[in-house]
Amino acid sequence: MKRTIGVKSTNYNEKRNFAGLEIHDFKFKKVLDYYRVIDYVYFKIKGKPHSFWLNLFNNFGLGKADLYHFWNAVSVLNDPWLVTFEYYLPRGAREYGFDSFENKYIHFVMGRLAHSSCKKIIAISEFALNSQIRYIENYGKYKEEIISKIELIRPPQKLHFERIDEKIYSDIEIKFVMVGSDFFRKGGLELLKAFDSVSQLYKKFKLVIVSKLDYGDYVSFSNKIDQLNALEIINKNDQIQLFDSLPNSEVIDLFKSAHVGLLPSFEESYGYSVLEAQACGCPVITTNGAALSEINNDHCGWVVELPITDRKRTNPKSKEQKGIYADVLIKGLIATLTEIGENPGLIAIKGKLAHERIRKFHSEVDVSNRLNQIYSEALEL
Repeated sequence: MKRTIGVKSTNYNEKRNFAGLEIHDFKFKKVLDYYRVIDYVYFKIKGKPHSFWLNLFNNFGLGKADLYHFWNAVSVLNDPWLVTFEYYLPRGAREYGFDSFENKYIHFVMGRLAHSSCKKIIAISEFALNSQIRYIENYGKYKEEIISKIELIRPPQKLHFERIDEKIYSDIEIKFVMVGSDFFRKGGLELLKAFDSVSQLYKKFKLVIVSKLDYGDYVSFSNKIDQLNALEIINKNDQIQLFDSLPNSEVIDLFKSAHVGLLPSFEESYGYSVLEAQACGCPVITTNGAALSEINNDHCGWVVELPITDRKRTNPKSKEQKGIYADVLIKGLIATLTEIGENPGLIAIKGKLAHERIRKFHSEVDVSNRLNQIYSEALEL
């Protein structure tokens, strides 16, 4: 009989990294979490989740599992558990020392990570792993206990073409695809401006966007005017097509028929759509922040270099800085689109290399086997 792995939720990140896999000796089940209940109440009152409660777990022993696996969260209980994270833990906290209340949360989480009940701390990228180590070193306690548990396991990704020669790279049309929420944080407006400036030179170009064009995120300083500007470009250019949303199966079909993926983001902790595009044989145009430089490069795609901090972030801190970054991004995108227009043969060359990097670094079988081993060792099976 398979042992049970308890999860707080079965949202996208959990499914994307572990709960959506077939694990040989284990099965996943959603379990009751007291903190999700009180965070739900908080959300109804405040209109946003509580960053601390959202990332703690306590089921008071009800609906127990053999082992627990969390996304960005830690357990207050002493049953065996592990956590997968995307930036650093404690999730939602600043550096230690900013705030006395926050310091208590940090103390608690760091103590839980060091506790013997925590069996493994899984980073989804080298960016996350290095960010966690830096945070621990700045905190100054539990360094050996926590670092010894950290392991890098990249997100698994299904290949949507088992053999890359199944992919058709058209000579008639070059289709670019951008998918995702937080359109303006992902460089969407800058992409539209760049595409609009070169599209008349390259009638083969077609841009497909799947997004609600939501604005007001924490990075782009975007507003209603930006949304109207984006819609104006889309409506006047018959080489651009917009979908508010599509089912995931149709998004995959879109990437399978496309030639180049797009994620020219100002701020991205990872970038799963890059993996989806690469798994469909599409090279991707990205920026260089956080984990993007690990999953894309000029060998298998194109990278527009934005100014980068000592923590590998590219997010602007003010409207004035955003304007500078936006100019850099637009110029970089125009140069990249022009290169593709003049050398369309690069798409197939880079697409094949992008497809191969998914096979090499994101194997579902490899991740499933490693998690099976980790879970077994955690339960001393």
